[in-house]
Amino acid sequence: MILILENSIIEWINEGEENVLERVLWVDAENNQVVVINLNAEKPLPVIKELTFIHQALSQGLAIKRTVDPFAKIYANEAEIPEKYRQRRDKRWEIIKDIVTEEPDVYDEKLRGAMIREAHEKFGTPKKDIYKYLREYWKGGKNPNALLPNYDNSGAPGKERGVKEGNKRGRPSRVEKEDPEKQGINIDDEIKQIFRIAVQLYYDNKQQYPLRKCYQTMLEKHFNIGYENKNGVQVPVLPPAHELPTFGQFKYWYSKEKDLKKSLIAREGKRGFALRHRPVLGSSTQMAFGPGSIFQIDATIADVYLVNSFDRTKIIGRPVIYTVIDVFSRMIVGMYVGLEGPNWIGAKMALANAFTDKVSFCTEKFHEQFLLSTRA
Repeated sequence: MILILENSIIEWINEGEENVLERVLWVDAENNQVVVINLNAEKPLPVIKELTFIHQALSQGLAIKRTVDPFAKIYANEAEIPEKYRQRRDKRWEIIKDIVTEEPDVYDEKLRGAMIREAHEKFGTPKKDIYKYLREYWKGGKNPNALLPNYDNSGAPGKERGVKEGNKRGRPSRVEKEDPEKQGINIDDEIKQIFRIAVQLYYDNKQQYPLRKCYQTMLEKHFNIGYENKNGVQVPVLPPAHELPTFGQFKYWYSKEKDLKKSLIAREGKRGFALRHRPVLGSSTQMAFGPGSIFQIDATIADVYLVNSFDRTKIIGRPVIYTVIDVFSRMIVGMYVGLEGPNWIGAKMALANAFTDKVSFCTEKFHEQFLLSTRA
C-alpha cells in the first residue's frame, strides 16, 4: 500500500482533460480522513476526503502519488533572498501564523472563518488577502517561503538541488560517470505506478506514440516542477536529469510488466490485432487427416479482360476464377469461371464442379469446344 503523508501530492487521472493535483494537508488515520487542497483551482479551500477512497484510487490506477512536487519553490539561501522579499514574506507570515498552527481546527470552515475575522481585526488586513495568504501557504507545501513574492518563476537559476543520500541500484548512468555525486534515483513503488499510468495514457492507445515519446510526455506531465512562459507558450520545467528516472529504467520496467497482447489490442484494436498479430496455433494442413477431409476455396480476379464474342471492341469484364483445393493432397478438385464478383453463388458452382465426375466433365467440355470450332 502506498503511504499517504502530509504534503503528499495526489494526481487524479482525467483522460482527455487536465489532470487534477491535490496536496495532502492533514492525515487522520484513526478516523479515516485526510484534508486536501486542489492545486489547479484558482481559489481553492481545504476539503475532507476518506483515506480509503484515495488508497483505492491509487491501487486502481485512477490516481498516482507524485514523486516530484510541481508547486515546490526552490529558493536560494536565506541570505541570498532580497531584503524586500523577506520583509513581505515575514509580514504575511505574521498575519497567518496563529491561524495555520491551529490544526486541525483551521480546516473547519466555521472555525477558520472566526480565526480570519480575528486576524482582520488585529492587523487590519482585508479578509480576501488573508484567504490568499492561506492558499499560497497551503499550496506551497505549508512553507513560509511560499509567501515570498513570485517575481520569478524559475526559483534559483543555476542552483542545483541536492542529491539524496543512499546507493542507487543498477549500472551508473553517463551523468553519474561524469559526476559521481549525480548518481540518479532508484525506482520505488510510487514511480512504478507513474510508469504504469503513463503507459496506459500515452502508449496503450490509438495515438501510436513510440515508447520514447511516451517517456518524454510522462516527464513533462508528471515530473515537472512548474511551467515557464516562452514566446507565449507554457513550457514544463523539469528537474536536473539525475533527479529523473532514465529512459532505460522506464523501458526496463515497461518490458518487465508489459502485457503484449493487451498493449497491441489497445494500440491497434481487436480487428488490427487479429489481422496482424494473433498467434498462429496451427494450420488446416495439420487438421486434414486424409483426402477429401477438408477443402479450401479461393476466388481470384484474373488479370485479363474478356471481349464480346460478337463484337470484339466491347469489353465484358474480367473473369473470376474459383478453385477448390483438397487440403491433404494439395490437388485442385474443382473450378468455376464466371463474370460475377466473388460471392456464394460462384463458390457453390465451384463446389458442384468439385463433386462432378471429371471424365464426363472433360468429355462434355471437349464436345462443346469441338462444336464451336466447326461452326466457326
